[in-house]
Amino acid sequence: MMWRDRILAWGIGLSAVLLPGCLSDRPRLTPKAQEQFDQAGQQEARGVAESSGGSPYHPQGLRPNLQQPSLSVQASTEPPPYPKATENGPTTQTASAAPTRPTPTPRTSGAEIQAVVHEDVRPAPVKPRPPEEPSLLAALRCYREGRKDEARKHLQKFDPSTREVLERLLLLAVRISNVNLDMVPPRELSVFLQQFDVLAQLIRPRAGLEITEVRFCQRIRRFGDYDPLPADHAFQAGTGDRPGDFVQVYVELRNFTCRKNGPFYETALASSLTIRDAKGALICRLGEPLGRPAQVDRLLSRRQDCFLNCHFYVPPNLPPGEYKLVIEVKDVTGLPEGVRVHDHHVATWEVPFRIASPAYASGTWNNADAVP
Repeated sequence: MMWRDRILAWGIGLSAVLLPGCLSDRPRLTPKAQEQFDQAGQQEARGVAESSGGSPYHPQGLRPNLQQPSLSVQASTEPPPYPKATENGPTTQTASAAPTRPTPTPRTSGAEIQAVVHEDVRPAPVKPRPPEEPSLLAALRCYREGRKDEARKHLQKFDPSTREVLERLLLLAVRISNVNLDMVPPRELSVFLQQFDVLAQLIRPRAGLEITEVRFCQRIRRFGDYDPLPADHAFQAGTGDRPGDFVQVYVELRNFTCRKNGPFYETALASSLTIRDAKGALICRLGEPLGRPAQVDRLLSRRQDCFLNCHFYVPPNLPPGEYKLVIEVKDVTGLPEGVRVHDHHVATWEVPFRIASPAYASGTWNNADAVP
């Protein structure tokens, strides 16, 4: 068989296979089903056009063409199913066959995305503010850097007396920190000592008066120069109206006031001596009572040390026994008469005071010597 005959035979066979399908009758929609189908397509096209909102790059939205059935068919996500033929009558379309409206996909604008991003971003931690530098440290730093005027401004927060002391202390501390004391010449060290003396003079009047040493003495010549008696020494009691032994008490003082008044430096101290028994009851008072003006001591130079020579006789009719001698000193420098003195300008000291019978005069004390 020739190849032409073969091609002709294949074409006849293919036509015979496809021709019955082309000639068979397809089921057609009823007018009512066709009308429902067209309405559903138009609603689909209208919904898609409204949900789209137009192009973001063109202000005019899409305008649906409701008269063209092809648009409604293309808007549907699925082709409508063919109606089923029933046995009792013409074919009808079931309710489930109606096309469903697709759910439009929500669009998220750029502002909403930006808001979400800002909500997720955490703010950067704020660094705590450093605490304010204390005025004293700020003044010291300014002195070290040579800014004295600015340092004085930092010290304005303090009262005048404290400010004066702090200013001298800080200046002295800065000068000492910049040198090596082992290498400083003696003359420069003398300047440092003068600064310390000035500071001591500023602070000493505000310090409390103190008694640093009390001793019974045989002879007192000057400050720190005396002949002390033994610690267990007993003094002779008087007989009748005659007093007993002569008693000298060396009292050394510290933190007393030395006020400049014209060309002189003045110091005024009032003292009082009392004898009490072992239980603290007052036996007698010796010397000038407290509250009376003391004799003012005037010198042309500032006094650096001070002592009192308190002396008396053992009172007559004071029976032998063990007592306490209470020494009280009051700094009344610069105070008018009748003005109350501050407590820190009053100093008190107690020392054992033993009295023996005349037979044991100037001897050592023994408990058996006491007369009941």
